[in-house]
Amino acid sequence: MDAHARDIVLGMIRDDVQECSAFQWQSQLKHKYRKSPPTASFINRDLHLRGDGGERAEIAIADAVVPYDYEYL
Repeated sequence: MDAHARDIVLGMIRDDVQECSAFQWQSQLKHKYRKSPPTASFINRDLHLRGDGGERAEIAIADAVVPYDYEYL
């Protein structure tokens, strides 16, 4: 995964990606640990999977954000 991340970052540098709205950045899978926005459809689901401040793991790509709860690697 480190080699893949390195290649992605080098490609973005080569392509002079300067904005987080650029497709090259938006198309990357991003992992987040944050408090979900109040408009999230999963706001009251699986409260036992949240941190002390109400944070939860989420995965984002483009404009989609989904909770990361029961996935197995």
